[in-house]
Amino acid sequence: GTTAIYTDSLHDALPIYILRENLRGGLEKMREAGVVLVGGHSVDDNELKYGLSVTGVIHPKKVVMNNGAKPGDKLVLTKKLGTGIISTGIKAGEVNKSAIKKVTQSMTTLNKTASEVMMSVGVHACTDVTGFGFLGHAAEMLTDTNNGMVIESSKVPFFHEAKALIENGFLSRIDSVGSVGKGGRSASPRGAHRVDASDHLASDHL
Repeated sequence: GTTAIYTDSLHDALPIYILRENLRGGLEKMREAGVVLVGGHSVDDNELKYGLSVTGVIHPKKVVMNNGAKPGDKLVLTKKLGTGIISTGIKAGEVNKSAIKKVTQSMTTLNKTASEVMMSVGVHACTDVTGFGFLGHAAEMLTDTNNGMVIESSKVPFFHEAKALIENGFLSRIDSVGSVGKGGRSASPRGAHRVDASDHLASDHL
């Protein structure tokens, strides 16, 4: 079986119902994933936090590594890109309710079905798209190989609201000179990390 321990933040400025909704939402997703919650703890912090430490068992022959992509492989994205940038925009109050609803639905959709389909088809490599961004993690899949990867930008799915935010100077997990995976800065409600982004920069990161 698979078990989890949660960590969340508590602070006098945070209404108790927010903590309750955090725990309720986490439990719903754990049940959906077939995970059993065995405990947890809270920390005193004025910024809202919630996380899970998950432990499980997997058959050694069913492990899929995040590198090892081979010539002829097709790259499949199971979700649209741009949630990180939009999350930065949300903290700065620059995202409308419609966009918030769309990215929230995406982020709260489990990868369970996608994982099951992937395992039924069989793949050489699999990774998430998080702190290093799409291109950073794509490069990671080619580690220790002489292979390259052709990406047709017109076919990459992304939230269009993210492009608009980039064009207005919002970035996610990227430094001021545009290097993926270096010097990422987290946004605060006032003073989200911004740069003067040209159209070239916006298209490069989408």
